[in-house]
Amino acid sequence: MATYRFTGTRLVRDSGQTTLTEGDLVEDPTDAELDAFGDLLTPVDTTGGGSDVDGAGGIEPPFDPTGVTVATLRSNLDDNDYSPAELDALHAAEEAGESRETALDAIDAEREG
Repeated sequence: MATYRFTGTRLVRDSGQTTLTEGDLVEDPTDAELDAFGDLLTPVDTTGGGSDVDGAGGIEPPFDPTGVTVATLRSNLDDNDYSPAELDALHAAEEAGESRETALDAIDAEREG
């Protein structure tokens, strides 16, 4: 089973039955879906082997927290089940980028949650 993370902003698939937003996981997309929007999918390592990593050896954040509002960040955190490593990566990306206190607090609250 192949799992991908959707990196676009919004996509409706399955004739309107499913709406994807940034950060959503997609399991076993069809060949037609891969052909149509494969450039918006990033493979996710679900085996724990660590292929979903950046060049520095850490986990990539599931989305760029600096590219969304704090409200959207909170919504993404509420709507998805991010791993502790993904939350750490989000925190590091926010800290290195805009370093918004409210965004960092939202990520910290999700870690504790």
